[in-house]
Amino acid sequence: MSARRPSAWFRVATPAAPGAIAVIEIGGDAAGALAAIGVHGIDAGGVGLRDIAGVDECVVARWGERFAVVTPHAGVGVVREISRALASAGIERDDLPDALAAHPEAADPAEALMLATLPNAESPAAVGLLLAQQERWRAWDDRRHPIESVRRVSRVLDRLIRPALVVAAGRPNVGKSTLTNALARSAVSIVADEPGTTRDHVGVSLELPTRFGGVVVRWVDAPGVRESADFGDEIEAEAVRLARAVISSAGLVVICGDSASGFAPADELGVPVGAPILHVATRCDLGVAEGAEIETAAKLSDGVAELADAVRRAVVPDEALEWDGPWLFDERLLGA
Repeated sequence: MSARRPSAWFRVATPAAPGAIAVIEIGGDAAGALAAIGVHGIDAGGVGLRDIAGVDECVVARWGERFAVVTPHAGVGVVREISRALASAGIERDDLPDALAAHPEAADPAEALMLATLPNAESPAAVGLLLAQQERWRAWDDRRHPIESVRRVSRVLDRLIRPALVVAAGRPNVGKSTLTNALARSAVSIVADEPGTTRDHVGVSLELPTRFGGVVVRWVDAPGVRESADFGDEIEAEAVRLARAVISSAGLVVICGDSASGFAPADELGVPVGAPILHVATRCDLGVAEGAEIETAAKLSDGVAELADAVRRAVVPDEALEWDGPWLFDERLLGA
């Protein structure tokens, strides 16, 4: 006789990135789900240390009859293999489970949705805003904050949960990589005085400070695009293709240029029509590229803080952070 497939769901409640501890939530038939992956002897309200599928030894907690959490080490491979074990046991992955089932301690659905969202918010600035949402949704007045305005502001605030992609683009050898390293305060990009040094894109998460708390963006240093790119050169053609691909999906494009090369035209770089653009002059101790909105020097002692603030304002402006209406971070709030 085949084993009974449990009626349960699971979701990974922590970001998909390396860390110390991950949290995997299991709801529905929690006891059956745990038994299906070989975990026994933990009653509702109990906690135990168990080996999960031969992958990792985890703390397993049963918060109630229909909810449990598994906390493995947060290596990407560990989380992936435990997720596979759960799926192989017939437990369906559901990244949007019933919020009240996942958070039985919540007073109402709005609080449950907030608690489900909070661990996934990558920007510190999201924390205070999310904690305020239960009260704001209770007091929501559609005349004072029309749903159209709520949706418009919410699309911006959602970048506090899923960071916007910001791409540094431009000609080769204009200082994009040096600028990236200065913003990251570490050597994340290869820097050399040779065109085409960056043949692949380099990405880093940047936390940009505000008085509301940090705002995280995904910053990408894209390969440089020459004015007369040699598409017969397979390596250069691939670098240009890669640069244009990442630029096409950016929420903000930072076009870098120096006094010698100037700023590459947006259409040449593959910037979509209407996409937000910020022109940043690099190596300004050697002259300033015409049309610059922000100026930075070779040693970047000046201009980096101004650039960080300009990028943050372009991605999540103060007006959104100061919004006193509700944040529609989950569509289910409208029915909560």
